[in-house]
Amino acid sequence: MNKINIKIVEVDQENHTVLVKYASETSAKNIDEYPAVAFQITNYNVANLDEFIEAIRPQISLYVYQRDLA
Repeated sequence: MNKINIKIVEVDQENHTVLVKYASETSAKNIDEYPAVAFQITNYNVANLDEFIEAIRPQISLYVYQRDLA
């Protein structure tokens, strides 16, 4: 599988959401050319950024795969 880059754009702690941009090595555009996507943080056991990234990695991997196919 390709490497996926994830860029955190904004964190809204009050609403438990994070806006991220993402792209793979084979994406057609640069990561900043894609719109940000909001993720609701439902796993409150996430203690740091690395754990958060691991929590959303499966969903982002699927998004990147489908977007890169299109």
